[in-house]
Amino acid sequence: MRLIYNNIYIVGFMGTGKTSVARALSDKCGYNFIDLDEAIVNIADMTIPEIFSKLGESEFRKLEKTVLLDVSAKKHMAVSCGGGIMLSAENIAVMKSSGIMIRLNASATTLYKRLDGCRNRPLLMSGASPQENINRLIAEREIYYSKADYTIITDDLSIDEVACEVIKIINGK
Repeated sequence: MRLIYNNIYIVGFMGTGKTSVARALSDKCGYNFIDLDEAIVNIADMTIPEIFSKLGESEFRKLEKTVLLDVSAKKHMAVSCGGGIMLSAENIAVMKSSGIMIRLNASATTLYKRLDGCRNRPLLMSGASPQENINRLIAEREIYYSKADYTIITDDLSIDEVACEVIKIINGK
């Protein structure tokens, strides 16, 4: 297997399968797995909802940028990125300069089914209903997500099938 990218950044909206796919890529390609949200939780010693409520989203984004910069200096990383990482042009530049960005995408209906009952997603749980929040956030973030190098629609694919699609992309097939 010929892998031509230093790092593989799996980006997209919450519920698209980013963590599971990055983990599968790690197993299949021998890359080191990291979930940026988990790394942030470890650094802050707080859950993501706690970070958002105690420190605010802006502090979370600063922590996210710090962890991304650290990871981007490494090689052979399969990186599961948080859903909002693409909101920063600087983050996008860091990922593009140190690897390839693969966006996972799914319909709002699929995302709602996958995320139904999930209570650890502060942006999903604030204000309007979760379904309204999903629709609003997808619309707001589309311009950012479209900057990924490739997009894979995950609605009807298993984690293994998505990982195989990523491998085809990174091998130029």
